[in-house]
Amino acid sequence: MFKDLKNIIFIVIVLFFGGSIGYVLIEDWNIFDSLYMTIITLSTTGYQEVMPMSQPGRIFTMFLIIAGISVLFYALSNLNVALFERNIFRDRKMQKRIQNLSNHYIICGFGKIGKKIAQELYRRNKPFVIIELNESQLLDIPDQYLYMQTDATEDHNLIKAGIERAIGLIAVLGSDAQNVFTTLSARGLNGQLKIIARADEENSREKLLKAGANRAILPYEIGGYRIVQAMLRPVVVDYMDELVSRSEIGLEMEEIKIDEASKIVNTTIASSKIRSELNVIIIGIYRRGKDWIYNPKSDVKFETDDILIVIGEMNDLTKLQKIAQSS
Repeated sequence: MFKDLKNIIFIVIVLFFGGSIGYVLIEDWNIFDSLYMTIITLSTTGYQEVMPMSQPGRIFTMFLIIAGISVLFYALSNLNVALFERNIFRDRKMQKRIQNLSNHYIICGFGKIGKKIAQELYRRNKPFVIIELNESQLLDIPDQYLYMQTDATEDHNLIKAGIERAIGLIAVLGSDAQNVFTTLSARGLNGQLKIIARADEENSREKLLKAGANRAILPYEIGGYRIVQAMLRPVVVDYMDELVSRSEIGLEMEEIKIDEASKIVNTTIASSKIRSELNVIIIGIYRRGKDWIYNPKSDVKFETDDILIVIGEMNDLTKLQKIAQSS
């Protein structure tokens, strides 16, 4: 592309220089009048001649106009080809990067909610790919994001996004019907996939769950709850916002599952020394079939498949993750 651009610029300079010299030699004009005539001729502006022109001068002008138009068409055609090739190269490069993804998330829809989801995943260094059909939604997409401009409801597009290798899909398309259809397709392609879908209507929640979504979220429901909490418990809300949104604090809230092979299975919180050695706070335990254990005491024993809700520094949480997975 840059080589073609240099060639075009060189040809234009030669035309301006040659046209100016041509008028000086043929019409015996001064260099300024010759340059002015060359500019209005090559640009096909159509102003009147600087001075009465001889027949050789008019013949020279005709050739100059033809040359100018030819260069213009040559430049436009090369520009279109360069842009087309760049887009193809970009799409191939992006598709190759998507093919190399694994344990990633797929965001279906890049509206207001989709953009916020992408920002949060990017902030947390989680790999993801965006699927959005509407080109206008992708105009201001950051260069760091991987995306596909296509229909998320089509199975083959989900496959291209690596759904078999993904660990989660978030359906936030423009309508509940699209989200239901996408959820149904995604569940059929990956039975282990965690699917979170947005619902605008209350009666769509059940449809999304039946289609295979793990959770169906109603934004207005969450918004209403948050507004009430901000009114009644503003300090608590501010604290939680600080905790989950400010990376400089160094604290993270995480959920960690205890595997069967973990050495802390059947040990108490006190004997595991998680609190004392890792400086991690366990604020809750989700125990399958037995619901939640809130603010667990030191004598509570860990069981297989327990999901710990913990707060701590990322390094300590990583260590706990390893302890929870290995013997």
